[in-house]
Amino acid sequence: MKKSIIILLILFSSFINAQCDDILVPNAFTPLYTTNQSFYPYIQTYDDYLLYIYNRYGFLIYEGKEWDGKYREILCEYGLYNYIIKAVKNDCERYFYGTVLLVK
Repeated sequence: MKKSIIILLILFSSFINAQCDDILVPNAFTPLYTTNQSFYPYIQTYDDYLLYIYNRYGFLIYEGKEWDGKYREILCEYGLYNYIIKAVKNDCERYFYGTVLLVK
């Protein structure tokens, strides 16, 4: 039930990249080049985080810490992907969401 609520929240809200004092999220990355090969947030004050990546149809294609632009070991198409970051600090969860551009 939680995942469907989160997906609906993504689909019906305006997307902005999360930016505040304690978390920075890049808005694009290029997995085929030597720099900026993976997508992950820069987190300063949170204890742990989990990154969820969804394709344009709302399917979860990645869950982990650092996305390399692949789904089932195959490089995804270029384009926009939705993300949700679940950050944990002292047993308190906070969610950040937005879009990231995968550039080939």
